[in-house]
Amino acid sequence: MQNTYQNITQATLNEAQEVRAKITDWKELKKGKHLVIYNTQYKDHSLKLTKVIGTIPTNIQKAATYFFSNIDAQRASRSEMLTQLNLVEQIDENSYVVLSKTKSKMLVSSRENLNVTRKIQLNANEIVIVKSNIDSHPKVVISKDSVQSQTKIFALFLTKIDENNTKIEVYNLVDPKGSIPSSITNGFSDMQLNALEKDVEALLKL
Repeated sequence: MQNTYQNITQATLNEAQEVRAKITDWKELKKGKHLVIYNTQYKDHSLKLTKVIGTIPTNIQKAATYFFSNIDAQRASRSEMLTQLNLVEQIDENSYVVLSKTKSKMLVSSRENLNVTRKIQLNANEIVIVKSNIDSHPKVVISKDSVQSQTKIFALFLTKIDENNTKIEVYNLVDPKGSIPSSITNGFSDMQLNALEKDVEALLKL
């Protein structure tokens, strides 16, 4: 199973690297204190692919530890949209399976999302954390009142600028499945940027 997970995450990394290298028509949506979010249409997906980019005044290893290992802090940063962000299985020191569940809103059912997360050292100055969708896990039963969404692309690239500064790039595309009003989907990018800004603030306090 470990090899299967590695193959899945490698495929995600390959696609994310291609997106990172080749897509240039990004539309700026909003600037935060540390980060800027953009989006673009990608293939025939109903929701747009987002990119968040910025510089964090911390070293790369500290940033990688936070974004890979500190699930509790990331759950807190996403409290406005998540009810759960739980570790399901620790596969090895660089990979695990995680289950997230979003809140239901008005007539929209909650969503559950099951991913394998993997941290990869790309080179001496770059680390990437990828999340790849998996349909099932023996320890997880998807709730009857939830819809299982799918992660199409998630890659968080950390690049060392110097000992005290790290560049962050996050590429994210999730298929929520089912029908969701545009009034809600239009707010996804704001929620994503807000969550990552909270992550940065939490990281800088460590």
